[in-house]
Amino acid sequence: MRLLTARGAGTAAEGTAQQHRLPQAVPTLAATAEAKDFPIIVRGLGTVEAFNTVTVKSRVDGNIEKIGYQKGEYVHKGDLLVQIDPRPHQAQLAQAEANKAKDEANLENAKRDLARLRRIAQRQFGGNTAAVRNAAGDRSTPSSDGAGGPRRKSIPLNSTLPMAR
Repeated sequence: MRLLTARGAGTAAEGTAQQHRLPQAVPTLAATAEAKDFPIIVRGLGTVEAFNTVTVKSRVDGNIEKIGYQKGEYVHKGDLLVQIDPRPHQAQLAQAEANKAKDEANLENAKRDLARLRRIAQRQFGGNTAAVRNAAGDRSTPSSDGAGGPRRKSIPLNSTLPMAR
């Protein structure tokens, strides 16, 4: 005699044996629970936007020679961001120094002319000091120690090397 089961046709003994089978055991391990970080990876389509963005404004204009970071890289205080071509600024500095030297030479010439005119006025007007001053055009002049000009001999071109702050 045969019984029909949900799985198909079989004998009565086969049907009762299939109903009494126990499920297979699943292997497990036991471990101590501990708190620690683990990565969460989310995959999907979309746009990523940074929490913090910075706009860098240079104090000088010029061509960029070197970029000191990669896109997305962390930068720290004091890191070189970009290097701007310093040659135009060095040329402007050299021109300013040349103009300063020319102005100092003109000042020396004017001081010599003043001394010469004072001697001439002294001879023409005698000992009258007020007349000598008026004739020589005596005016207060900047001191010869360079107090009227730049106080430093060289000006560093650090502005061509923007750094992270």
